[in-house]
Amino acid sequence: MQEPQLHDLISRELQLHDLIGQELQLHDLISRRLQLGRPAGLIVQKTQDFTTNKQLSKYTCRALFCGRPGQCNALSLCNSWLQSPSHPHPTQLQMGFSLVDSSAPEWVPTQRQDGRRFVVTGANRGIGLATATGLAALGAHVVLAGHESSDLFAAAMDHVALATGCARDQLSYMPLDLRSLDSVRSFARSWEQRPAAERALHGLINNAGIAGMPGLSPDGFEMCFQINYLSMFLLTRLLLPFLCAAGSEPARIVCVSSSAHLYTLGLPTDEHYLRSPGGGFFSLRYGESKLCVNAFVGQLAARLDPAKAVAYAVHPGSTASGFWAGFPAWAQRCIASVTQDPGRGARTSLFCATEPRLVSGGYFADCAAATPSFWLNSKDKAADLWQKSCAWTGVSPNAALQ
Repeated sequence: MQEPQLHDLISRELQLHDLIGQELQLHDLISRRLQLGRPAGLIVQKTQDFTTNKQLSKYTCRALFCGRPGQCNALSLCNSWLQSPSHPHPTQLQMGFSLVDSSAPEWVPTQRQDGRRFVVTGANRGIGLATATGLAALGAHVVLAGHESSDLFAAAMDHVALATGCARDQLSYMPLDLRSLDSVRSFARSWEQRPAAERALHGLINNAGIAGMPGLSPDGFEMCFQINYLSMFLLTRLLLPFLCAAGSEPARIVCVSSSAHLYTLGLPTDEHYLRSPGGGFFSLRYGESKLCVNAFVGQLAARLDPAKAVAYAVHPGSTASGFWAGFPAWAQRCIASVTQDPGRGARTSLFCATEPRLVSGGYFADCAAATPSFWLNSKDKAADLWQKSCAWTGVSPNAALQ
């Protein structure tokens, strides 16, 4: 494909929205395409000014496909030209969904997820909503799970459908309250009662969490420990039969942790301590609960057949989201000014949910392997937490692991 032809293709796309010379916003482009009755096909983001001499080699572009492969024949044509020796800076138009707009090199999802089914907890806002949006853009069926009202989740699904151009029936909602182990069990029973063709689960994104909450859960555990770790532990264990039977590709289990796990006094396993109230918002209990998450991922990965399912812990980075709701409004505004947006916070979750050949059991940050806390070097302590967690949640230590 010749450069003038490729430029004309990009130029027509920009002219369609009267955006030549303007900063391109992904949601605006998709929204305008939908209003015009056009499929969400080729979208180009520029990283430098659209220059008057209109030479493609003068700027970098990325094609974003929010529909299925084949909806826009331009992809193979553009790639064949961009990879040709005549192009001074070989690159590739990537099929995927960019959650951020940056001129710096960054990871972008390119692995289509058509026909795959994911559960995302805490998916009606913040990082969870951004994760659900990214997966839906890649073609996955996404089940949004959480404890807030069905109206809020309906609005969240409308947002995802508008942002990605995906079909509305590609999204669904299931209630889940991680404050209660009975709610987790109810979720698992509901999943088991789905039609046989809809039970296979290709990915579980354990995203939901809190920074802290006073008091104890209905099950008698400190709230941070229960919501961030124990209920997540039970949910994952109960859904393992459906994850391990998902198909030829291993299912992905992604557990959102935090760098706060690095700043603790060790892995908590004393039941009396875990059943005592914590210090409320952002106490030491938060980091401890995330340390438990990392320990769980390591223990789970060691017990799983990696051909059937793999598990990862991720640090999303400091993100402006509902996570900070315990702070006063003025403090939340200050935090939002110095933290990343939820789209960027979702990148590492999406990385571990879609990228091939990642080492199971690893801890990831900024879309790369990271070093977890030295407290996790004690495998005996982590194994002890596994055994006690099984006892507290009523599951067998080895049930449904293969």
